[in-house]
Amino acid sequence: MLTAWTVAVGVAAVLVLWPEGPGGNAGGVVTPGPHVAVPTSASQAPAAGPSEPPTQRRYWVDTFTDAEGHREPGAGPPVGVLRAGTHYVFCKVWGPRRSRGDAHNHWWLLTDLDEVYSGGGPRAYVPALYLTHWGDDEAKDNDGVEIPTCPS
Repeated sequence: MLTAWTVAVGVAAVLVLWPEGPGGNAGGVVTPGPHVAVPTSASQAPAAGPSEPPTQRRYWVDTFTDAEGHREPGAGPPVGVLRAGTHYVFCKVWGPRRSRGDAHNHWWLLTDLDEVYSGGGPRAYVPALYLTHWGDDEAKDNDGVEIPTCPS
């Protein structure tokens, strides 16, 4: 009897504590890739720019190429890079237009970068232009859910 109860409690704990996967599916198995930058100390926190996500919800997106990140949408020198692949983003901001061939997008996505340049921080804005599944001036997650606008 005690063993069945222990197993039930363990399974419940996993279901409650497991991080959200793509599309908000609890227990979804997602591997963001080998290049995810995770700060290991307070000294790696960004010196300026966005530091706290506006929400804890993560929206999973695919990017088809590397994208440089900026402290503010399209402003200043790049602070790092988001590698091509599957990543989470927190929200979007309307900003300077980015173009590639005939495609364009004004949306910028707040995320944690894979590689941080010297003096940069892990959290930055990347252009939504590089989203794999969507078109001009669109910013949706892989399930087609509109990514929310970041609070001011």
